[in-house]
Amino acid sequence: VSASCTVTVIPISGIGLNPASKTLFTGGTAAETDFDLTATLSGDNGGTELVWENSNPDQVDMTKVSGNVYHLSANGKQPGSATITVMDKGGFYKAACTVTVVQVTGLAVSPGSFTIYTQGAPQTVQLAATVTVSAGAAPAAAWTSNNPGIASVNAAGLVSAVAPGNATITASVGGKSGSSTIT
Repeated sequence: VSASCTVTVIPISGIGLNPASKTLFTGGTAAETDFDLTATLSGDNGGTELVWENSNPDQVDMTKVSGNVYHLSANGKQPGSATITVMDKGGFYKAACTVTVVQVTGLAVSPGSFTIYTQGAPQTVQLAATVTVSAGAAPAAAWTSNNPGIASVNAAGLVSAVAPGNATITASVGGKSGSSTIT
Protein backbone atom coordinates (compact mmCIF):
# COMPACT_ATOMS: atom_id res chain seq x y z
CA VAL A 1 0.00 0.00 0.00
CA SER A 2 1.33 3.42 -0.83
CA ALA A 3 0.06 6.99 -0.78
CA SER A 4 1.39 10.30 -1.90
CA CYS A 5 0.85 13.91 -1.12
CA THR A 6 1.87 16.92 -3.16
CA VAL A 7 3.05 19.86 -1.08
CA THR A 8 3.41 23.27 -2.70
CA VAL A 9 5.47 25.74 -0.69
CA ILE A 10 4.90 29.39 -1.49
CA PRO A 11 7.43 31.33 0.58
CA ILE A 12 7.01 34.97 1.33
CA SER A 13 9.57 37.25 -0.25
CA GLY A 14 9.20 40.28 2.00
CA ILE A 15 7.30 42.15 4.71
CA GLY A 16 6.41 45.84 4.89
CA LEU A 17 4.48 47.98 7.36
CA ASN A 18 2.06 50.71 6.38
CA PRO A 19 2.76 53.32 7.61
CA ALA A 20 6.50 53.07 8.32
CA SER A 21 6.29 55.92 10.85
CA LYS A 22 3.51 57.78 12.64
CA THR A 23 3.07 60.60 15.16
CA LEU A 24 0.32 60.16 17.74
CA PHE A 25 -0.88 62.40 20.57
CA THR A 26 -1.58 61.45 24.19
CA GLY A 27 -4.99 63.16 23.97
CA GLY A 28 -7.40 64.49 21.39
CA THR A 29 -9.61 62.90 18.77
CA ALA A 30 -9.41 59.23 17.84
CA ALA A 31 -7.68 60.23 14.60
CA GLU A 32 -4.96 61.92 16.68
CA THR A 33 -4.47 59.14 19.26
CA ASP A 34 -5.13 55.91 17.33
CA PHE A 35 -4.41 54.18 14.00
CA ASP A 36 -4.29 50.74 12.41
CA LEU A 37 -0.89 49.35 11.43
CA THR A 38 -1.01 46.89 8.52
CA ALA A 39 1.64 44.36 7.55
CA THR A 40 1.90 43.65 3.84
CA LEU A 41 3.45 40.40 2.72
CA SER A 42 4.97 39.74 -0.69
CA GLY A 43 4.43 36.24 -2.05
CA ASP A 44 2.13 35.18 0.79
CA ASN A 45 -0.55 32.56 0.26
CA GLY A 46 -2.46 33.68 3.36
CA GLY A 47 -0.92 31.17 5.74
CA THR A 48 2.14 33.01 7.00
CA GLU A 49 2.22 33.42 10.77
CA LEU A 50 3.49 36.78 11.96
CA VAL A 51 5.19 37.77 15.20
CA TRP A 52 4.55 41.34 16.42
CA GLU A 53 6.62 43.18 19.04
CA ASN A 54 6.23 46.54 20.81
CA SER A 55 9.49 48.04 22.12
CA ASN A 56 7.74 50.36 24.54
CA PRO A 57 4.23 49.58 25.85
CA ASP A 58 4.37 52.73 28.04
CA GLN A 59 3.97 54.78 24.85
CA VAL A 60 1.65 52.65 22.69
CA ASP A 61 -1.05 50.03 23.34
CA MET A 62 -1.44 47.28 20.71
CA THR A 63 -4.67 45.37 20.06
CA LYS A 64 -4.85 42.65 17.40
CA VAL A 65 -7.46 43.30 14.72
CA SER A 66 -6.45 40.42 12.44
CA GLY A 67 -3.28 38.46 11.63
CA ASN A 68 -1.89 41.31 9.56
CA VAL A 69 -3.39 44.33 11.36
CA TYR A 70 -2.89 45.79 14.84
CA HIS A 71 -4.71 48.79 16.30
CA LEU A 72 -2.30 51.16 18.08
CA SER A 73 -3.31 53.77 20.64
CA ALA A 74 -1.38 56.43 22.55
CA ASN A 75 -4.44 57.79 24.34
CA GLY A 76 -3.43 58.58 27.93
CA LYS A 77 0.09 57.23 27.41
CA GLN A 78 3.46 58.84 28.12
CA PRO A 79 5.29 60.96 25.52
CA GLY A 80 8.20 59.19 23.83
CA SER A 81 8.61 56.69 21.05
CA ALA A 82 8.11 53.02 20.37
CA THR A 83 9.21 50.75 17.57
CA ILE A 84 6.65 48.21 16.40
CA THR A 85 8.23 45.29 14.56
CA VAL A 86 6.67 42.44 12.64
CA MET A 87 8.44 39.38 11.31
CA ASP A 88 7.59 36.02 9.86
CA LYS A 89 7.68 33.19 12.39
CA GLY A 90 10.99 31.95 10.98
CA GLY A 91 12.57 35.38 11.43
CA PHE A 92 13.70 35.68 7.81
CA TYR A 93 11.82 38.92 7.01
CA LYS A 94 11.26 41.85 9.31
CA ALA A 95 9.76 45.38 9.11
CA ALA A 96 9.49 48.22 11.64
CA CYS A 97 7.30 51.26 12.28
CA THR A 98 8.48 54.08 14.54
CA VAL A 99 5.65 55.63 16.54
CA THR A 100 6.37 59.02 18.13
CA VAL A 101 4.02 60.00 20.95
CA VAL A 102 3.63 63.72 21.65
CA GLN A 103 1.78 65.45 24.46
CA VAL A 104 0.39 68.86 23.54
CA THR A 105 0.66 70.98 26.70
CA GLY A 106 -0.85 74.21 25.40
CA LEU A 107 -2.28 76.05 22.42
CA ALA A 108 -2.77 79.80 22.05
CA VAL A 109 -4.29 81.69 19.11
CA SER A 110 -3.33 85.25 18.23
CA PRO A 111 -4.74 87.75 17.82
CA GLY A 112 -7.47 86.89 20.34
CA SER A 113 -9.98 89.07 18.51
CA PHE A 114 -10.06 91.04 15.28
CA THR A 115 -12.48 92.99 13.08
CA ILE A 116 -12.57 92.36 9.32
CA TYR A 117 -14.89 93.78 6.67
CA THR A 118 -16.94 92.32 3.83
CA GLN A 119 -16.16 95.50 1.85
CA GLY A 120 -13.05 97.58 2.31
CA ALA A 121 -9.84 96.63 4.07
CA PRO A 122 -8.96 94.40 5.76
CA GLN A 123 -11.12 91.57 4.43
CA THR A 124 -8.85 88.89 5.88
CA VAL A 125 -6.71 88.27 8.96
CA GLN A 126 -3.95 85.70 9.41
CA LEU A 127 -4.30 83.93 12.75
CA ALA A 128 -1.36 82.15 14.38
CA ALA A 129 -1.55 79.06 16.59
CA THR A 130 1.28 78.64 19.07
CA VAL A 131 1.40 74.97 20.06
CA THR A 132 3.57 73.85 22.97
CA VAL A 133 4.54 70.21 23.38
CA SER A 134 6.31 68.11 26.01
CA ALA A 135 9.20 67.42 23.61
CA GLY A 136 9.94 67.48 19.91
CA ALA A 137 8.51 69.56 17.11
CA ALA A 138 5.13 71.23 17.55
CA PRO A 139 2.43 69.86 15.23
CA ALA A 140 0.18 71.98 13.04
CA ALA A 141 -3.26 72.77 14.41
CA ALA A 142 -6.55 72.17 12.58
CA TRP A 143 -8.67 75.30 12.04
CA THR A 144 -12.49 75.55 12.18
CA SER A 145 -15.11 78.30 12.19
CA ASN A 146 -18.24 77.97 14.29
CA ASN A 147 -20.03 80.17 11.74
CA PRO A 148 -18.53 79.82 8.23
CA GLY A 149 -21.39 81.92 6.84
CA ILE A 150 -19.86 84.89 8.69
CA ALA A 151 -16.11 84.11 8.59
CA SER A 152 -14.36 81.22 6.86
CA VAL A 153 -10.91 79.89 7.72
CA ASN A 154 -8.48 77.86 5.63
CA ALA A 155 -6.03 75.15 6.75
CA ALA A 156 -3.30 77.76 7.36
CA GLY A 157 -5.45 79.96 9.67
CA LEU A 158 -6.29 82.69 7.14
CA VAL A 159 -9.74 84.07 8.02
CA SER A 160 -11.91 85.71 5.33
CA ALA A 161 -15.01 87.86 5.84
CA VAL A 162 -18.18 86.37 4.33
CA ALA A 163 -21.05 88.37 5.87
CA PRO A 164 -21.63 90.76 8.82
CA GLY A 165 -21.75 89.11 12.27
CA ASN A 166 -19.52 87.30 14.74
CA ALA A 167 -17.65 84.00 14.47
CA THR A 168 -15.29 82.08 16.70
CA ILE A 169 -12.29 80.60 14.91
CA THR A 170 -10.76 77.65 16.76
CA ALA A 171 -7.42 75.89 16.37
CA SER A 172 -7.11 72.42 17.90
CA VAL A 173 -4.62 69.57 18.09
CA GLY A 174 -3.83 66.83 20.59
CA GLY A 175 -6.78 67.56 22.87
CA LYS A 176 -5.95 71.27 23.28
CA SER A 177 -7.60 74.24 21.58
CA GLY A 178 -7.49 78.02 21.40
CA SER A 179 -9.77 80.53 19.70
CA SER A 180 -10.16 84.04 18.33
CA THR A 181 -13.35 86.08 18.11
CA ILE A 182 -13.83 87.59 14.65
CA THR A 183 -16.28 90.43 14.06
